[in-house]
Amino acid sequence: MHDRRRMLYCASAAIAFTDLYAGHTTTAVFRYLIYALWIAYAVVEAFRNGVLFPARMKLLIKHLLLMLIPLAVMVVYTVILWQFRDDVEFKNYTRMCSTCLYLFLAYGFAGVGYYYFKKEVLNHLLLSAVLSYFFSAILPTLLISGPVEFIKYMGCLLTGTDYVGNIIGMEVHDLTFAVGFLFLYYVFFEKTNEPYHKLKIAVTVLLMFMGLKRIQLLAIAAAVLCYYVIIKPLKTVSVRAMAVIGICAVMLYSYLILIDSGLLIDLCQSLGINTMGRLELYSYAAGYYEVSPTFVGMGFTKFTRLFWELADADAQILSFGLPYSIHSNIVELFIELGFYGFPVWLAFTIYGKPVIFERFGHVRVANAYLVVSVYMLVLYLTDNTFTYCSSQMLYFLIPLVCDMPAKKLGTRNTVQHSKQPEESAAIKDDDGGFKS
Repeated sequence: MHDRRRMLYCASAAIAFTDLYAGHTTTAVFRYLIYALWIAYAVVEAFRNGVLFPARMKLLIKHLLLMLIPLAVMVVYTVILWQFRDDVEFKNYTRMCSTCLYLFLAYGFAGVGYYYFKKEVLNHLLLSAVLSYFFSAILPTLLISGPVEFIKYMGCLLTGTDYVGNIIGMEVHDLTFAVGFLFLYYVFFEKTNEPYHKLKIAVTVLLMFMGLKRIQLLAIAAAVLCYYVIIKPLKTVSVRAMAVIGICAVMLYSYLILIDSGLLIDLCQSLGINTMGRLELYSYAAGYYEVSPTFVGMGFTKFTRLFWELADADAQILSFGLPYSIHSNIVELFIELGFYGFPVWLAFTIYGKPVIFERFGHVRVANAYLVVSVYMLVLYLTDNTFTYCSSQMLYFLIPLVCDMPAKKLGTRNTVQHSKQPEESAAIKDDDGGFKS
C-alpha cells in the first residue's frame, strides 16, 4: 500500500510539474485537479481511519497558516480598497479568489506529500521533476529535432554560445525554478551521508543547466551569499532577518525607481543585456504606479487581470505583441498592493516569519526560510514565481521539512549561534518520526 502510494504520488507530481510539453503550454486544470484529488484522498482517509500522524499534522497546519496569512491580508486589504474604486467588476473578485484557491491547492498537495512521506517527499519530487523534464522536454526534442540537434544544443549550453536551430521546449520555467529549491536544500540542509546525496545535487544542477533560466543563476548566487555572509556570521535570527530585509528593501525599491525613471532601460542597453522585451513591458507597467505615499495600489490580482485582457485584445506594446504577464512579480505586487501594502508583505515575508520560527525555538527552520526567501525574491524580479505552483510548493516544503530536530535529519549545517536550543524538545510521532 505504501509503495503504491509513493509511486502514485511521484507520477501525479510529474504530471503536475509539466506546465510545458514540447514548448506548448499544458492545461492548468489537470494540475489543479491532481492537487484537489490528493487533498480529498488524505482528508477522507483521515476521517475514516483517524489522523494517522497527529504531531506531523499539527506541524503541517502551522506552516500552512504561515503561508496563507499574507494572502489573507492581501485579500482583506484589497476588499477594503475596492470599496472606494469605481472600476472594480465581479471578474476582479473571481480572479483574486481563483488565484488564492490554486495556491492553496498547491500548498495542500505538497502538504499531503509531507504528511505521508516526511522528508522523503523532497526526494520523490526530485524524481518527479526528472520524469517530467525527460518526457516533456528531452524526449520530444529528440523525436522532433533529432539527436544531432540535441547534441548541438547541449554544446552551445556548455560553451555559452547562442544556439541557432529548430529546437523548442528545452527551456522550461516553473520546473527549473522549483528544482533550485531542492538544490539549496541538498547543499545546505541535508546530511552529507544521506543516500545519493552528491548524485541528487548533481541532478539538480543538470536540470537547472538544461532549463536555462539566467535569473536563476543570480538567485542561487544571492541565496549562497545570504547563507555565508549573513546567516553564518550573525548571531541571532532577528539580526539576520533585519540584515536581509534591509538589503532586500534597498534592492527592490531601487529596482522600482529605476524602472519608473527609465534608467534601468538605459543601463541594460549600455551593458548590452538582452532582456527579451521585459524592460519594455516594465516601462509600460510604470505608468500604473508611483513610488509615493499617495499611491495605495490597485488591489491584489487587478493589474494581472488587466494585463491578461490587454494580451487577449492583441495589444501591440511590443513588436511581437503582448504576453499574458508582465514577468515581474515585484512590479505586479507593488502596483496591486501600493506604497503601504507592499512593504507590509515584504516585512512579514522576510522578517516576520523567521522571527516567529525563532520564538518557537526553530532556529534551523528560520535559517532555511531566509535562504529560500532570498532565492525566491530574486526570481520575483523578472518572473512570475509568485503564482507558479511548483515553485510555491517547494518554497513551502523546504522550511517544513527542516522543522524536525537536527538529530533526526542529521544535518551538518545548523548555524546556531544564539543561546536558544536548536529545536524545542522532540516529541515522538506516531510512526516513529519526530517533531519539534
